Amino acid sequence: RERSQGTLERLMASPITRTEVILGYMVGFGVFALLQLVVILTFTVYVLQVHTVGNLLIVFLVGAMLTVGAVNMGLFFSAFARNELQVMQFVPLVIVPQALLSGVFWPVKGMPDVLQWLAHVMPLTYANEALRDVMIKGHGLTDGNVALDLLVLVFYAAAMVVAGVLSLRREIA
Repeated sequence: RERSQGTLERLMASPITRTEVILGYMVGFGVFALLQLVVILTFTVYVLQVHTVGNLLIVFLVGAMLTVGAVNMGLFFSAFARNELQVMQFVPLVIVPQALLSGVFWPVKGMPDVLQWLAHVMPLTYANEALRDVMIKGHGLTDGNVALDLLVLVFYAAAMVVAGVLSLRREIA
């Protein structure tokens, strides 16, 4: 929408850098995404009474890293779209494979080798494994698997910030 209404053009004409534009979007969208995460986590634990044996702060941290990465992935893909409809066309190409290959519906180890490799390229797989280890098994950050999964999510979030900055063009939209 910023591109079609000329907002992006005005942003690019201002003295702020591409990094500042992306970080501004990340903070703006990220605050609302993190609020959604808090609401969902609170609802899940206290209303639906889903039993967890692990630390909810670690669950929030995993969700927060996934959220920051997802927000920036959206900013990255939106740089290649000229309007909102084109952005929405990226959703089935990006979100659906992650949902299907992350281990939510069936175990990653039971998939063919090629799909296992693809699953381990996608961040939702690491979030799913970390959440399962924390919420079901009660593992903490000192557990090697949870720490590694969280590190992958931090790397993914940082990579998406860099990709968003690099994909934002200075040219007039």
